[in-house]
Amino acid sequence: MLVLKAREEGVSRAGRLAAYVFVHLPGATGAVPAGKVALLSPEPEAPAEFFYGRRYLERPDAMPLDPLHLPLSEGTVYTD
Repeated sequence: MLVLKAREEGVSRAGRLAAYVFVHLPGATGAVPAGKVALLSPEPEAPAEFFYGRRYLERPDAMPLDPLHLPLSEGTVYTD
């Protein structure tokens, strides 16, 4: 089972509310950082961006957080 946690980073220099995303991978002893998500504006229903961390992508046991919408890949994914 994949379990997600987020730790708020706060407001970035670009004025975005951002958080690091951690996952509990099967067989892991604790949560590992998987990526970062940021809201693109402070408005409700604001679009967001997400990217996986380089070290997470290099893990042999890395799993996509959402296989359909967030496949394992480099680069940033934007929501509508």
